[in-house]
Order: sequence, then C-alpha cells, then structure tokens
Amino acid sequence: MTAAAAIYLALAAAFFAPADQHGARLVPLTIHSQAVWRKLGVSVVLPAKTKPRGRRPLLVFLHGRGGSDVTFASNEAVFEGVAQLGRKAPVIAFPDGGVHSYWHDRNDGAWGRYVSCDRGLPL
Repeated sequence: MTAAAAIYLALAAAFFAPADQHGARLVPLTIHSQAVWRKLGVSVVLPAKTKPRGRRPLLVFLHGRGGSDVTFASNEAVFEGVAQLGRKAPVIAFPDGGVHSYWHDRNDGAWGRYVSCDRGLPL
C-alpha cells in the first residue's frame, strides 16, 4: 500500500501540480452572455508587466470541441510565452464556447457575436 501511495503522490505532483505562472495571474471570470443567453466562464491571463488599462492588446484564444475556458489557460507553456514577451505580452482571454465550440451562430445562440462583441465580457 505504501508503494501505491508513493506512486500516486509522484504522479499527482507531476500531472496535477499548478503551472508556474511566471509572475502572471490567471483570473477566472463568469459572464452573462447576451448573445447566447447563459452564464459562461472566461479564464483571463494577465501578464506580470502590463501597460495601463485600455492600452494592452487582447488575444482571444478559442478552444476546440469538448474544451472549455480552462483547457489551455492553466498550461505552463502559455505562462512561459507570456513571460518571454515581457511588456509586449497581450492579455489572453479563454472564453468557454459551450460543449460544441463551433464559434459560429447556431440554434442555441449567436456564438459568433458572443466571441466577437458580446457586451457581457468585462474586458
């Protein structure tokens, strides 16, 4: 039983440990989308060294089918890339696109509008 516990702890440390954020912050938001009529998560990565509010570039990263706002937002490679860009790093928003994540308008909502200009997104 002790060997199994040691293996579990080693795997947990390797695969479930939080990513080194390299000074950036991961901010989880919940928005009420007017375009798709529901509340959705948006994970936002704020670089460590940012320009004043309103003067930062914004990169919106769209996940694929079956993903969510946290699919890539907690990936250490994202934080490494942001750190390498330094003061030029954009704020990165990872919106949740629902189960299907087609990112175009369909029967269950105006997903194209949601990702491009939804007024519910407080960025």
